[in-house]
Amino acid sequence: MQAKTSRRVDIVAIAAVIITLFAVATAVAMAHKPLVIEGAVATGEYVNGVPVYRLPTVSVTASRKAELAKMAREEAVAVARR
Repeated sequence: MQAKTSRRVDIVAIAAVIITLFAVATAVAMAHKPLVIEGAVATGEYVNGVPVYRLPTVSVTASRKAELAKMAREEAVAVARR
């Protein structure tokens, strides 16, 4: 009976060590993997040893009428919940 329990503890301990080693190896691999930013252009500048990138322009278009209607709906829902 004692031998079976001892084997189970050994197997669980070995599994825990394997899982821990895998997690550490994955963390180390991710730490050394460079970050890739789609569409970014390096400026040649560095801040705290990290390169600075210029991101592409983002255009935002909105309709005032649609936004006011959305705000009115949200307010109506908030009042109804009280």
